[in-house]
Amino acid sequence: AADYRYQRFAAQQYGVQRRHVALICEQGDLYIEDLNSERGTRINGLRLSPGKRYRLRNHDELELGELRMSLRFLPR
Repeated sequence: AADYRYQRFAAQQYGVQRRHVALICEQGDLYIEDLNSERGTRINGLRLSPGKRYRLRNHDELELGELRMSLRFLPR
């Protein structure tokens, strides 16, 4: 499924790699970790240091390479 979605949205054209980031859910919070990607990862314009976890929050702007998205957490 991951490969299908990766190809479906042409993520590679935007500089997104197959192993670009890791998403980690820990104690009810969601974290992101850049896996030493070539084009980098940003949250709200700030570039992430590879190998370090960053907490994601509602309405964060996330960039994987040149692919930009806005995060929305839905209520349970």
